[in-house]
Amino acid sequence: MTYFKKIKIFSLTLLLFLNLPAASEDYTANSTLAEVNGKPITLGHVIAAVARLPEEYSNLEPDYLLDGILDQIVKQEVMAQTLDDSKLLIKVSLENEIRSLKAKYAVEQQMQDYPTTEMVQNAYQELISVTENTEEFNASHILVETEDRALEILKLLETGIQFTKLAKENSTGPSAPNGGQLGWFGAGQMVPEFETAVMVLEIGKVSQPVKTQFGWHVIKLNNRRTKPLPTLEELQPEIIQQLNQDRIDELVKIKTEKAGIILVNKAINSSSICNLELLK
Repeated sequence: MTYFKKIKIFSLTLLLFLNLPAASEDYTANSTLAEVNGKPITLGHVIAAVARLPEEYSNLEPDYLLDGILDQIVKQEVMAQTLDDSKLLIKVSLENEIRSLKAKYAVEQQMQDYPTTEMVQNAYQELISVTENTEEFNASHILVETEDRALEILKLLETGIQFTKLAKENSTGPSAPNGGQLGWFGAGQMVPEFETAVMVLEIGKVSQPVKTQFGWHVIKLNNRRTKPLPTLEELQPEIIQQLNQDRIDELVKIKTEKAGIILVNKAINSSSICNLELLK
């Protein structure tokens, strides 16, 4: 956490005591906390910086944050004042950064308290209403290299030997230690030949040898069920993200349609966008 390493600078601490009002109720966003070559660093600058911190920093002590953030802003101002911003590359780069930041804040203002809980719930209900119920299968298998060996496994099963025992002793698949148990899976999660064999099996029944790219399978269907529909809690992050994106797209479209936009020099040589020499 080097960004927030607590650095005690006596001159800066003294400056704070000299400039801060005596009572907290006298503080304003314009209260000066430091000066760099006459350029004030205000309480407002620090508040804005703290507001943009990731959530994981919210538990830090205010004193710790004040020292760290103020120190960082002071150092940034020191370096910023050494910059010759008359250079064209720097000038247009700063314009791009300012434009991007203003657009970000504009969107955030428009997105306050959006979406509402009711919007999320309605979107969930709409999504669920068009979601088809799908079937899931719970199966076990014994994977061997040849069809003859698979047929031998079937004969052993007919003698009453347990499927799990034969899977542990004979299967070459990674599920062998679990008795061939594959757990629950749905359509598209298994190779087509395996999936087709499972779908036509009755619960508790064993298939004839099934060939796939992995070898020969003897499959047992343990159970089947209708896949439970996802809950609101499961889908909520995805729903909120989609609602936010739809709203932003709508806002941008509306504002763009109302703006006076004129595109000029559309026939410009596209290779010129990579020519840094133009900014020197």
